[in-house]
Amino acid sequence: DVFVVRRYRCVLEGLLVTPEGEHVDSRIPEGNAAYEALTVIRRARDEGARASALYGDVLDLSSMLQLYDSVVKTGIPLQQELFFPPTGRFLLASVFPLGGTRFATSALDITDRKLTEWRIARLKDLYAAMTEANDAIIHSRDTSQLFAAICRIVVEYGHLVFARIALIDYQSGWVPTVASAGNHKGYAEQFVISIDASRPEGQGPS
Repeated sequence: DVFVVRRYRCVLEGLLVTPEGEHVDSRIPEGNAAYEALTVIRRARDEGARASALYGDVLDLSSMLQLYDSVVKTGIPLQQELFFPPTGRFLLASVFPLGGTRFATSALDITDRKLTEWRIARLKDLYAAMTEANDAIIHSRDTSQLFAAICRIVVEYGHLVFARIALIDYQSGWVPTVASAGNHKGYAEQFVISIDASRPEGQGPS
Protein backbone atom coordinates (compact mmCIF):
# COMPACT_ATOMS: atom_id res chain seq x y z
CA ASP A 1 0.00 0.00 0.00
CA VAL A 2 1.60 3.25 -1.15
CA PHE A 3 0.05 5.03 1.84
CA VAL A 4 2.42 3.30 4.26
CA VAL A 5 5.56 3.40 2.08
CA ARG A 6 7.79 6.08 3.60
CA ARG A 7 9.42 7.25 0.37
CA TYR A 8 6.03 8.39 -0.98
CA ARG A 9 4.28 11.44 0.40
CA CYS A 10 0.62 10.41 0.42
CA VAL A 11 -2.40 12.38 1.58
CA LEU A 12 -6.16 12.14 1.27
CA GLU A 13 -7.75 15.34 0.05
CA GLY A 14 -11.12 16.76 -0.86
CA LEU A 15 -12.00 19.69 -3.09
CA LEU A 16 -13.87 22.64 -1.61
CA VAL A 17 -16.69 23.70 -3.92
CA THR A 18 -18.58 27.00 -4.09
CA PRO A 19 -22.40 27.02 -4.45
CA GLU A 20 -21.76 27.74 -8.14
CA GLY A 21 -19.80 24.49 -8.45
CA GLU A 22 -16.36 26.10 -8.70
CA HIS A 23 -13.45 24.24 -7.12
CA VAL A 24 -11.59 26.89 -5.11
CA ASP A 25 -9.42 24.98 -2.65
CA SER A 26 -8.74 21.56 -1.15
CA ARG A 27 -8.67 20.23 2.39
CA ILE A 28 -6.25 17.62 3.75
CA PRO A 29 -7.86 15.31 6.34
CA GLU A 30 -5.12 12.69 6.50
CA GLY A 31 -1.47 12.11 5.53
CA ASN A 32 1.23 9.49 6.09
CA ALA A 33 4.68 9.78 7.69
CA ALA A 34 6.40 10.70 4.42
CA TYR A 35 4.03 13.66 4.18
CA GLU A 36 5.94 15.23 7.07
CA ALA A 37 9.36 14.21 5.74
CA LEU A 38 8.85 15.71 2.28
CA THR A 39 6.82 18.81 3.14
CA VAL A 40 7.95 19.73 6.71
CA ILE A 41 4.25 20.08 7.54
CA ARG A 42 3.12 18.36 10.75
CA ARG A 43 0.17 16.01 10.50
CA ALA A 44 -0.96 16.48 14.11
CA ARG A 45 -1.10 20.23 13.62
CA ASP A 46 -2.13 20.62 9.98
CA GLU A 47 -4.45 17.76 9.08
CA GLY A 48 -7.82 19.22 8.21
CA ALA A 49 -6.31 22.50 7.02
CA ARG A 50 -6.88 24.05 3.63
CA ALA A 51 -4.14 23.61 1.02
CA SER A 52 -4.08 27.37 0.48
CA ALA A 53 -3.18 27.88 4.14
CA LEU A 54 -0.38 25.29 3.96
CA TYR A 55 1.06 25.85 0.48
CA GLY A 56 -0.45 29.11 -0.76
CA ASP A 57 2.72 31.14 -0.28
CA VAL A 58 5.07 28.66 -2.00
CA LEU A 59 3.11 26.83 -4.72
CA ASP A 60 1.00 27.79 -7.72
CA LEU A 61 -2.24 26.34 -6.38
CA SER A 62 -4.20 27.32 -9.50
CA SER A 63 -2.35 24.74 -11.61
CA MET A 64 -2.79 22.10 -8.88
CA LEU A 65 -6.54 22.85 -8.64
CA GLN A 66 -6.82 22.39 -12.40
CA LEU A 67 -5.13 19.00 -12.00
CA TYR A 68 -7.43 18.00 -9.11
CA ASP A 69 -10.49 19.24 -10.99
CA SER A 70 -9.61 17.14 -14.04
CA VAL A 71 -9.05 14.02 -11.93
CA VAL A 72 -12.35 14.22 -10.00
CA LYS A 73 -14.33 15.04 -13.16
CA THR A 74 -12.83 12.38 -15.43
CA GLY A 75 -11.87 9.72 -12.89
CA ILE A 76 -8.48 9.41 -14.64
CA PRO A 77 -5.29 9.57 -12.49
CA LEU A 78 -2.78 12.26 -13.51
CA GLN A 79 0.80 13.21 -12.65
CA GLN A 80 2.66 16.51 -12.44
CA GLU A 81 6.23 17.43 -11.54
CA LEU A 82 6.66 20.35 -9.16
CA PHE A 83 9.31 22.10 -7.09
CA PHE A 84 8.63 22.52 -3.36
CA PRO A 85 10.60 25.59 -2.15
CA PRO A 86 10.46 24.99 1.64
CA THR A 87 12.52 21.80 1.27
CA GLY A 88 14.26 22.60 -2.02
CA ARG A 89 13.10 19.27 -3.47
CA PHE A 90 11.51 18.23 -6.75
CA LEU A 91 8.43 16.00 -6.41
CA LEU A 92 6.43 13.86 -8.81
CA ALA A 93 2.83 14.29 -7.70
CA SER A 94 0.30 11.61 -8.65
CA VAL A 95 -3.41 12.25 -8.14
CA PHE A 96 -5.95 9.40 -7.86
CA PRO A 97 -9.76 9.79 -7.82
CA LEU A 98 -11.66 8.41 -4.80
CA GLY A 99 -15.18 9.34 -5.85
CA GLY A 100 -17.10 12.58 -5.62
CA THR A 101 -14.78 15.47 -4.83
CA ARG A 102 -12.35 13.26 -2.88
CA PHE A 103 -8.95 12.20 -4.19
CA ALA A 104 -5.58 10.99 -2.97
CA THR A 105 -2.21 12.44 -3.89
CA SER A 106 1.17 10.79 -3.59
CA ALA A 107 4.50 12.47 -4.21
CA LEU A 108 7.83 10.83 -4.90
CA ASP A 109 11.07 12.75 -4.32
CA ILE A 110 12.70 12.99 -7.77
CA THR A 111 15.35 15.58 -6.88
CA ASP A 112 18.30 13.32 -7.71
CA ARG A 113 16.80 12.49 -11.10
CA LYS A 114 16.11 16.15 -11.89
CA LEU A 115 19.66 17.17 -10.92
CA THR A 116 21.06 14.41 -13.13
CA GLU A 117 18.90 15.60 -16.02
CA TRP A 118 20.09 19.15 -15.42
CA ARG A 119 23.76 18.10 -15.45
CA ILE A 120 23.27 16.13 -18.68
CA ALA A 121 21.53 19.10 -20.29
CA ARG A 122 24.36 21.42 -19.22
CA LEU A 123 26.95 19.07 -20.73
CA LYS A 124 24.98 18.93 -23.98
CA ASP A 125 24.85 22.73 -24.03
CA LEU A 126 28.59 22.92 -23.33
CA TYR A 127 29.46 20.62 -26.21
CA ALA A 128 27.03 22.42 -28.51
CA ALA A 129 28.56 25.77 -27.56
CA MET A 130 32.07 24.47 -28.25
CA THR A 131 30.98 23.18 -31.66
CA GLU A 132 29.24 26.44 -32.54
CA ALA A 133 32.25 28.49 -31.37
CA ASN A 134 34.64 26.40 -33.48
CA ASP A 135 32.39 26.88 -36.51
CA ALA A 136 32.28 30.62 -35.87
CA ILE A 137 36.08 30.81 -35.66
CA ILE A 138 36.42 28.95 -38.95
CA HIS A 139 33.70 30.71 -40.92
CA SER A 140 33.65 34.29 -39.63
CA ARG A 141 34.89 36.82 -42.18
CA ASP A 142 36.17 39.26 -39.54
CA THR A 143 36.30 39.89 -35.80
CA SER A 144 32.97 41.75 -35.83
CA GLN A 145 31.17 38.69 -37.16
CA LEU A 146 33.08 36.42 -34.78
CA PHE A 147 32.31 38.53 -31.71
CA ALA A 148 28.62 38.71 -32.63
CA ALA A 149 28.52 34.92 -33.01
CA ILE A 150 30.25 34.35 -29.64
CA CYS A 151 27.74 36.61 -27.86
CA ARG A 152 24.85 34.76 -29.50
CA ILE A 153 26.31 31.38 -28.55
CA VAL A 154 26.81 32.18 -24.85
CA VAL A 155 23.26 33.55 -24.61
CA GLU A 156 21.71 30.63 -26.47
CA TYR A 157 23.68 27.76 -24.92
CA GLY A 158 24.90 29.37 -21.70
CA HIS A 159 21.38 30.60 -20.91
CA LEU A 160 22.60 34.11 -20.11
CA VAL A 161 20.15 37.00 -20.28
CA PHE A 162 22.68 39.28 -21.96
CA ALA A 163 26.28 39.10 -23.22
CA ARG A 164 28.59 41.78 -24.55
CA ILE A 165 32.16 42.13 -25.76
CA ALA A 166 34.00 45.42 -25.32
CA LEU A 167 37.45 46.41 -26.56
CA ILE A 168 39.74 49.15 -25.32
CA ASP A 169 40.28 52.05 -27.70
CA TYR A 170 43.71 53.23 -26.50
CA GLN A 171 43.58 56.43 -28.56
CA SER A 172 40.36 57.71 -26.98
CA GLY A 173 40.58 55.85 -23.69
CA TRP A 174 37.03 54.56 -24.05
CA VAL A 175 35.92 50.90 -23.91
CA PRO A 176 33.08 50.63 -26.43
CA THR A 177 30.80 47.63 -26.94
CA VAL A 178 31.68 45.88 -30.19
CA ALA A 179 29.16 43.04 -30.03
CA SER A 180 26.21 41.98 -27.89
CA ALA A 181 23.29 39.57 -27.76
CA GLY A 182 20.26 38.97 -25.60
CA ASN A 183 18.04 41.36 -23.69
CA HIS A 184 20.02 44.13 -22.02
CA LYS A 185 16.85 45.40 -20.28
CA GLY A 186 17.79 49.01 -20.84
CA TYR A 187 21.26 48.75 -19.31
CA ALA A 188 23.20 48.92 -22.59
CA GLU A 189 23.12 52.71 -22.55
CA GLN A 190 24.86 52.66 -19.15
CA PHE A 191 27.90 50.76 -20.45
CA VAL A 192 30.01 53.89 -20.87
CA ILE A 193 33.46 52.96 -19.58
CA SER A 194 36.83 54.66 -19.78
CA ILE A 195 40.38 53.63 -18.82
CA ASP A 196 41.09 57.24 -17.89
CA ALA A 197 40.85 57.45 -14.09
CA SER A 198 40.38 61.22 -14.27
CA ARG A 199 36.97 60.72 -15.88
CA PRO A 200 33.90 59.67 -13.86
CA GLU A 201 33.42 56.76 -16.30
CA GLY A 202 36.92 55.52 -15.42
CA GLN A 203 36.34 55.27 -11.68
CA GLY A 204 34.44 52.03 -11.55
CA PRO A 205 30.71 51.28 -11.19
CA SER A 206 28.62 53.87 -9.38
